[in-house]
Amino acid sequence: MEDTTLTSFEFINGIKCHIFVSWFHPFKEQRLVVVGEKGTIVFSDTEDKDKLILYMTKVSKNPLQVKEHIAKVITYKDREPLLEQSKYFINAIKTRSLKLNTSEEGREVIEILEMSTKKLN
Repeated sequence: MEDTTLTSFEFINGIKCHIFVSWFHPFKEQRLVVVGEKGTIVFSDTEDKDKLILYMTKVSKNPLQVKEHIAKVITYKDREPLLEQSKYFINAIKTRSLKLNTSEEGREVIEILEMSTKKLN
């Protein structure tokens, strides 16, 4: 079993991401950070409040430095993921309609997990 892994991806459209996991860290952290041209959005699932924050960063060009970060808390309807997935599954069976989580997407996830596992060996 690996103690810590860092997996990096670059997608066909040039977007890059990394996934860092560690089972033995002394603290629990579940965070998704998306950095874009207009700002950075951060979802911290282990926070009790203000879980979703949009940061708009102002940068000066000469000298290149961060001038300020403007943070805006984003409100959303907090739902239980497993409950929502179960509702979706039941509806998909009733309507015979898939909008999310197709078998093709599932196959792609398995391929990524298998490639990541091979890189560990």
